Amino acid sequence: MLVRQVRPQSKLRAAFGGFSRIRRNYSESDSPNAKKLKNRAPSHNYIILGAKSAKLLPRKERPKPTKVTVDPIKVDVLEEQRKQLLVFKSEADTQVVLDSIDMMKPLSDAVSESRYKQIRSDLKQSYSLVQLREYVSHHSKGRGLRGTTKDKLCDIILKDIWVLHVSKDVNETSDVIIEKTIQLSKRDLFIILSRNGAIPRSWTKSGARIVILAQESKIVIRSTSETFDWILASLHKTLQSITTVRIVLEGIRKIANVDNIPLSRIQQLSNVSLEMNAAKDTIYASALSRSYIDHARRLIVQSTGFKPRIKDEFVYDTANLSNTASYRIVDDDAMNWNERSKPWSRLQTLRKRVSDNPEAEKQLKLQVIPSNRELGVVEPGNLAKTIAQELVSHMATDKNAELPLTFTATFGYILHETQPQKKVESLASQMASNHSFTTNIPSVTQKCSGLPLNTLDIAHEEEPETSTPDQNADDLWKKLLEQEQSQEEPTHGIGSEIKPQKSKLVDTEDDYAYLAQLKFVPAPMGMGKSNQGNADFDTLPPLEMWLELDENDRCDLDSARVVAVEEEINTHLSLPSKPADIKFTTTRANFLDHNEPSVQAFLKRSNLDFSGGSPVNVPDFLTVTIGGKPTNYLYQAMLYRRQVDLKYNDSILQLSTIEGGGFEGRRVEATMVLDYTEGMNDFSQSDLENMISNSLTFNDSLKA
Repeated sequence: MLVRQVRPQSKLRAAFGGFSRIRRNYSESDSPNAKKLKNRAPSHNYIILGAKSAKLLPRKERPKPTKVTVDPIKVDVLEEQRKQLLVFKSEADTQVVLDSIDMMKPLSDAVSESRYKQIRSDLKQSYSLVQLREYVSHHSKGRGLRGTTKDKLCDIILKDIWVLHVSKDVNETSDVIIEKTIQLSKRDLFIILSRNGAIPRSWTKSGARIVILAQESKIVIRSTSETFDWILASLHKTLQSITTVRIVLEGIRKIANVDNIPLSRIQQLSNVSLEMNAAKDTIYASALSRSYIDHARRLIVQSTGFKPRIKDEFVYDTANLSNTASYRIVDDDAMNWNERSKPWSRLQTLRKRVSDNPEAEKQLKLQVIPSNRELGVVEPGNLAKTIAQELVSHMATDKNAELPLTFTATFGYILHETQPQKKVESLASQMASNHSFTTNIPSVTQKCSGLPLNTLDIAHEEEPETSTPDQNADDLWKKLLEQEQSQEEPTHGIGSEIKPQKSKLVDTEDDYAYLAQLKFVPAPMGMGKSNQGNADFDTLPPLEMWLELDENDRCDLDSARVVAVEEEINTHLSLPSKPADIKFTTTRANFLDHNEPSVQAFLKRSNLDFSGGSPVNVPDFLTVTIGGKPTNYLYQAMLYRRQVDLKYNDSILQLSTIEGGGFEGRRVEATMVLDYTEGMNDFSQSDLENMISNSLTFNDSLKA
């Protein structure tokens, strides 16, 4: 209980009349000096409150609100969103504000009364007093504006600076700015914004202001009534011209998982709206032109990695794997479109301050992935022989023994889609990911610049004795002979300081060959003409078409050659301690009849002009006869090649600059070539071992 002392006034006692009063017996008086009295009445100066009145009872627990689980705030995301916020005009630069106000000036000095009031209201609401004062001071050089109000500044801008006047002859429909919102579907909005927003940018040329609300699928247009009607008509015409095609995924499901198709990326590259149905067996493609849809179809097939009759294997040294690490390789410009922006890494030997004894690292324990075959312990001197035996083993039971056979050794990097690791313990983590191969390696062009040309002796008619020899050519040969005496090999080659001139053996000053390479794959079911295709597309060989370019950078159609790649086996040799890895390729090709009517019709419909006068155009489908029946092929890519044949020891080394555009990339490629036109009939394993040995030696010479 709580005891309070109160005054003995009657009014105060009356105020506390509602409280209970309890008498107690005190054994002592209130005064310490007084005598002890028994059964003395309590003093009326005290009242006793109950527990409820004294607020001693425990309070009732209030119901606690349900806690809402909120994801933790990510500081990086919050900072990125903050940077994307609009900057207030009061904090903008002075010149930005001045330009912004100038943009509000109408094109004509004569405006309607409603338009005049509208401009005045926009100026007053959109800009601060300081900004308007700065604008007036900048244009009129006036002083004494410190005490001028906003209304007065707006009048100065409209009347004195812009010299606007109200005219009754001006119609408000062509003068007053209105704001309208158009609601669109996601498909229609995507197509309107495709091609880098070409359609909205054309609308802004009429003076309209366009705001795109992508999340709400809305377009806000601020313009005059007449301009809005024109924009609305243009929008209606655009939507009416949309073409929708049904793409059947029957064949794609046979070779890949449709869930892995990067539809969003393909939409950006092809300007096509792609929508997959719930059953995931059909894609509805919508675009402004059928050509865009054909492009999207090609990208869909490319995204699956469909490469018929092409096999890849990898040879690794497992004995020294613990001394390697994976290092990041970034070269998006040289990669295919669906391989860019990925964490590519290459295995390289760990760098040590004090190198180990080189004698201890000579032996290699080679393993072939993914077959997990062991090639045994190999001495570095026998590496060329071991690789040659591996390449020959692929052709032991080949039924196409008479087909032309080609061996190539391409220098580059074996890439795996893994994060960089300080130390690689096993191949499982490397081989479980996707892989690629890039040919852009440092110093390869510089190394090739000192190699001689691989020229062929061409018989020419002897010149008459009466002709006078070219004195400049004689001087050139004298210089070459002098340099040959002082050096082991001639310096006349790619990158030589001596400009090559015409001679009896070479009838041109340009030693490069310019070629166009077109690639085709069998059209899968649902991806061919009229959504048709080949039922056995995964068993058919891919095609390549090669054409030579003339001096005007136009393809010579008479030089077209159609090649069916019957078999291609890529053996990737990982060399972590070397400047580059090597991809050994075994190819069997079959030359088809390029005079076939369907091939000639394809070439006539094509525009293979690289001079820049007109855009390059290639039809999407090519029909050729395979196995006695017409087969539909889908066009995939085109490469522009500038290559030259060099001589390295007794092997041919091709240095090529390859241009594939925005989808295939640009890269430099160095490849050693060994051809057998008669196939296995004139094959020599010793020649193959010699070519592999030369490629290993050339790879060692690439060190900086």
